[in-house]
Amino acid sequence: MHFKGTTTTALTDGTTTAAVTINGSSYTPEAGDVVLYSNKEFVWTGSLWEILGDEGSYKVKQTAVSSPTASGNTTSFIDTISQNANGDITATKKTIPDASTSVKGILQFTEANTNAQLNALSTGSSDPQDNDYFISQYVNGGSTTTTYHRRPVSKLYNYINTKLNITNNNINVGWNTETTIATIGGTAIKIKIPANPNTNTTYTFADGTDGSFSVTPSGGTAQVVDIGKPATAGTADQLGTTTVGSSHNPIYLSSGTPTTTVGNTIEYIVGT
Repeated sequence: MHFKGTTTTALTDGTTTAAVTINGSSYTPEAGDVVLYSNKEFVWTGSLWEILGDEGSYKVKQTAVSSPTASGNTTSFIDTISQNANGDITATKKTIPDASTSVKGILQFTEANTNAQLNALSTGSSDPQDNDYFISQYVNGGSTTTTYHRRPVSKLYNYINTKLNITNNNINVGWNTETTIATIGGTAIKIKIPANPNTNTTYTFADGTDGSFSVTPSGGTAQVVDIGKPATAGTADQLGTTTVGSSHNPIYLSSGTPTTTVGNTIEYIVGT
């Protein structure tokens, strides 16, 4: 069979008129010639035109399907597409359920749901490393640039380090001193060393009254020790073994030492 072109001559199945017009010229077919008329193919058998097929059978036809639309939290999408023996294509739509936490895989982007998702993550126990990541806002974004990004932990360390004002990198402090070692957010961080508990202590004693005395440790407060006085005086100890004075030579104390009056002038006062 040989395709000769599209004819303007009206043809039907069984037409016996051989000559047809193709491109404005009359053409007399030979057996096996094929022409196209009104989307139909005809073949000349030598005595008549016989319909060979409908060109329209090869044309894809599709039923009208409205575009998926969404309203509120409900979304429709193309679910299935099928084609029948006549080439008709049919599409069906399917609706996604309303977004809620009760539908698996469907979740609204709310603060509560985001928190729930984050809290559902597993809990790690290892210390973070420099190349680990955390989520933070765009740098200096404030309320203007509210996008969020992954950022290495090493950057967080750099930020904290800018807030630390180390005033003493090499600290040498003594006992009973207070030294500022850093400032964080305007607040001084101090280290206070108590007094050395292993130093020698000097005690100062002072006389008191009525059988008491005070004891004052170095750097401390005086403590009064009251030993009291006896209710009855005891017998004095012997002053020595040497005899001093006599019945007619009285003695007296000279600088606390018993001394006889022998050789000294004694003034007698005789009463009248």
